Amino acid sequence: MTNKKLELLKQIEKDIYVCSLESTFLEDAKSCAIHEAIEELEKQRWTPVSEELPKENEYIKDVCKYYLIQDEYGDMHVAHLSSVGWIPMDSLKAIGDEVIAWMPLPQPYKAESEDEE
Repeated sequence: MTNKKLELLKQIEKDIYVCSLESTFLEDAKSCAIHEAIEELEKQRWTPVSEELPKENEYIKDVCKYYLIQDEYGDMHVAHLSSVGWIPMDSLKAIGDEVIAWMPLPQPYKAESEDEE
């Protein structure tokens, strides 16, 4: 999703909030749903390395935290950030090309259980 669409969603969220000051339950529910959608989209957006970098050597349960990164040529890699640079998942050597943006990997697939239906 583009930043323009994300900004539009944020504006809609503000408009709903203003309208819901004399709120009904339905308006609160709509506002909450849009807020959750915005939070999810912000997690999925590319972050330019010029704006921010993730934490170096971050681990989750003894496993390096990996990100989807894009280099200056448009190639994408799954890598983690160490003190020596971006290390691809399939290598011990840092990426030599300039990394221009990164984003968190999506959550792993989980099949819906029959209990939830």
